[in-house]
Amino acid sequence: MSHLSFPAYEYLAYPPAQPIGRQLRQLTSEVQEAALLLVNVYGLCLAPTSSARKKMMALFGAREVARREQIAQDCLTPAARHARQIGMPVIYAADSAPRIDLGKSRFGEIQRDHLGYDPETAFAENCNDPHEYQAGTSGLIEYAPEIAPQGDDYYIRKWVYSAFYLTWLDRLLRNLGTKTLFCAGFNGDSDLWCTMLEGQWLGYRILLLSDGFAAVDIPAAEPVMPFTQRLAHYAENCLGYTCTSAHFVEACKEVR
Repeated sequence: MSHLSFPAYEYLAYPPAQPIGRQLRQLTSEVQEAALLLVNVYGLCLAPTSSARKKMMALFGAREVARREQIAQDCLTPAARHARQIGMPVIYAADSAPRIDLGKSRFGEIQRDHLGYDPETAFAENCNDPHEYQAGTSGLIEYAPEIAPQGDDYYIRKWVYSAFYLTWLDRLLRNLGTKTLFCAGFNGDSDLWCTMLEGQWLGYRILLLSDGFAAVDIPAAEPVMPFTQRLAHYAENCLGYTCTSAHFVEACKEVR
């Protein structure tokens, strides 16, 4: 077997009076036992006239969309390309609108009242069976060519924050023999975070690409430390480890 070797950060929160703190260690993973998971990377790097990009702008604003597009171009696209080159599975997880009356659920209520969109219409796609999914298309689930799923990639349609909850993701990873899951994408504070948390509970070693994700910042809570940076530290403390996309790419190159 070929193996990846890469530096990763962890945070040691003991002893209480004077924690050891952030530490760098060298980790390894067999290529055949690793996978790259990209969560909610749709609607980015598209033409300004694109319906999906306009809707992303309406949801998150120009500054946040620009930040995500920079992450997609600088970190996610190279990571996915190099993972494919060494035969590592690349898995996409994205929002969807199954016909399960999401609009009547507590989840749907929060999406409408707190976030300003209805999941039953926001994530409809015209490529699905209309008996199983909401018919029509919102135009939001669209991928630019450079970040789009490729022929051998895998695609999971999730309907709540976690890509594991009542989907085929866990079964897919077990069939692939995955033990180490490199994670990246959006939204770092909800969809990506809940996915990583549940992945840890299911027994996967979680590696967050520290420069390959972004959380939705809440201005009132930002003065001390940006939410994205804080979540990276939390991941190092209670979920697993972080590594940079550059270190991930370099590890893939060494395998090649």
